[in-house]
Amino acid sequence: MTTPDPALVRRIVDDARRLDTWERSAFLERACGHDADLRSSVEAALVNDSELLNTNSLTQVRDSDSPFTGDPDGRRAIGSYVIEREVGHGGMGIVYLAWDTQLRRRVALKVLAPDIAADEASRRRLRREAQAAAALSHPNIATVYALEEIDGQLFLIVEFVEGVPLRARLRREPLPIREAVDIAVQLASGLAAAHEDGVVHRDLKPENLLVTPSGTVKILDFGLARKEALESPRVTQSGMVVGTPAYMAPEQALGTSDFRGDMFSFGLIVFEMVSGVNPFEGTTVTETLAKRLVDFEPPSLATAVKDCPRELDWIVSRCLRKNPLQRFNTTRELAAALMQVRDVLSGVRVPTPLPGPLSVPAHERDPMWWWKMHIAIVCAIYAALIYPVWHAHGWMRPTVGMAFFLMTVAGATIAISLRLHLWFTHEVDVAELLTLHKQTRPWIIAADLLFSVSISGIAFAIASTHETFTVILFAIAVMALVASLVIEPTTTRSAFRRCERISAVRRAQQS
Repeated sequence: MTTPDPALVRRIVDDARRLDTWERSAFLERACGHDADLRSSVEAALVNDSELLNTNSLTQVRDSDSPFTGDPDGRRAIGSYVIEREVGHGGMGIVYLAWDTQLRRRVALKVLAPDIAADEASRRRLRREAQAAAALSHPNIATVYALEEIDGQLFLIVEFVEGVPLRARLRREPLPIREAVDIAVQLASGLAAAHEDGVVHRDLKPENLLVTPSGTVKILDFGLARKEALESPRVTQSGMVVGTPAYMAPEQALGTSDFRGDMFSFGLIVFEMVSGVNPFEGTTVTETLAKRLVDFEPPSLATAVKDCPRELDWIVSRCLRKNPLQRFNTTRELAAALMQVRDVLSGVRVPTPLPGPLSVPAHERDPMWWWKMHIAIVCAIYAALIYPVWHAHGWMRPTVGMAFFLMTVAGATIAISLRLHLWFTHEVDVAELLTLHKQTRPWIIAADLLFSVSISGIAFAIASTHETFTVILFAIAVMALVASLVIEPTTTRSAFRRCERISAVRRAQQS
């Protein structure tokens, strides 16, 4: 038996601890491969890490009034909660089935990992979030009862729900469309109630959704959600990205998100329920996040699933827009749209026209699209003016006319060439676009100024003999300056925000 590298073991254990119980087996197979010694060491470390309960907090109980079967002698208890068994294990801690001896009910007792609430700021944040989640009351949300601290440990007390995780269902096969739509309606209804109360989940995924034997969907882990109205940026925005990369919205990957981030995660869950795949999931965390920040566009649900209703495809496509402002205005609007799809599938109503085209409207398109359109228009105008300027230079003294014509051609040629080079760079290596733009921007401005000055000079030279032509050339010169100094910087700043994100991903890959 060989001794595995302790650093490698710890790294795998740290990654495994962030996964739920049903995710770990597949992860360990990928991480450890055929190295049995490494797998054994990792599993042993996970067993040691799993004992989150502080032994100083545990007591032995006898003759408990809990409904749990078996001999109660020696049963563990913490505070007023009698622990029966472990029911889940994730990155935030271990979940136990427990009996509340005071209120005589079954509860899920979540023991939060020590590193989750290691400092006072984290404790304050968790208390605020738990208070916000405890105020939620909806059939599709697992109720948060309390956040208690016993002997220095934090425990989240939540409604215990008997059911099967949606992840377990999806491992077998995609769901029938009608069943998937019914689950989606319940999920959207629960989210709408939470969002209307200002509570954002931030970690929606199939592992956090339970389907009860009666078919009711329960959203779990709202106790670790965020209430926008209660928290301060100083407490919550510590620089740590919260969420699961495979279901994270693009803006959430950058550290900011609101209720629309839950919509993106919702769209991925519905896509996976119907098709069996998550289109944004990569082989590594970096690849998974990069797909959200670069030009990758997922296939439409209708393309992945032949029998997918057009209305459901439209809803999912809108939820998966990378620009959060292009998603639904409210989650209640999303839920209403899904209810219509459910009614159509049930035969209760006939399909109604979609509220908008499936394609992205021009005013909602990616800012990079507007930047490209600006480049195309400028290049077309510069190229089209070469002939009129050649025609106009004949009305001037030959030497002066030719000088102005050559200045116009030089300015237009440089400006067009550099802009098209930026476009080409965007198509082949967008991560280099920021650097290239900084290098070429002074040359582009100089070329634009040369172009404007030359056609303005021609305009003034022929003003006495060709007034109409003078006005047209002078207007074009002014428009070129405004476009170069005002319009183009604005569209560039808006479009290149995405390039900055892509560059960040590239730096992360290199490091």
